[in-house]
Amino acid sequence: TAAQNSATSSKAQTVSQKALSELPLYTHQTLGLLSMPVSWYPSSMSPFTDLRLQAFALYLTSRVDELNGRQGTANLVSTWKSALNLEMMRIYQDSLRYGGTFSSWSSLAAAYIGLGLEHNFNVPALHLARLLESSQLNTLQSSQQAQLAIAFLRHPNRNSTHEEWASQILSALLTRLRVATRTAYIDGEAFDLEANAYVLSAMSLAYINNPLVEKLANYVALGGPSAGSNFYYKSSRTYAICSIALSDYDSARQSQNPDLALEVKNGVNALLAHQFTANTA
Repeated sequence: TAAQNSATSSKAQTVSQKALSELPLYTHQTLGLLSMPVSWYPSSMSPFTDLRLQAFALYLTSRVDELNGRQGTANLVSTWKSALNLEMMRIYQDSLRYGGTFSSWSSLAAAYIGLGLEHNFNVPALHLARLLESSQLNTLQSSQQAQLAIAFLRHPNRNSTHEEWASQILSALLTRLRVATRTAYIDGEAFDLEANAYVLSAMSLAYINNPLVEKLANYVALGGPSAGSNFYYKSSRTYAICSIALSDYDSARQSQNPDLALEVKNGVNALLAHQFTANTA
């Protein structure tokens, strides 16, 4: 009913605002977003910049902002981007010690995913063109290849070149999908639900019309190969990535008939619960 939907929306806003209010506690002015509040670190433990955590936080924030507009995270985003840029430069400089050469392509891909493909490191070895060379691109995991495709498709100045790169990456990923009755998954990465979700997002944003995409969506919606199993832990991060992927898929298919049960918990405490259907969404 309208009253139930209004109550659910209000609760969702409360949960969201609570989470946003606590983010500054986890953010160090130079190291960026940390895995626990800054004040929790004992004197014997020095916090450090987690490059991939910054990249994920920036990606997730940008996707949420697409739906709800800026949520007061501008200053945090600026801090996370600065920390990510500094950490990438540190990795680059460390690689040059003792006459070495840079080869941390996975880190560079994560940096571009977080900072945006338009970012300029002002170092030739870190230019996007170097990362996109086949010898480097093919070393990346499926999740990072898919995220690069997403970055191309969401580029603020998207053009035919961006679309061609996304198409090239996704064409290769499409050949790696394997069918299992009603579902499909990335060959060799069946248990990496995040990777499958990122690929689903990318293929949905590219409006790829292929029966395998629907099967991949079924796979992500079911929670991977061990749905309901207590032996397959899914983090809140995984659920967030899967939710975005399924949203991208529904948007691409212009789905008007949701059938989704949502429950948000903090430990054993239920913060939010709602059944979304065509009549209640």
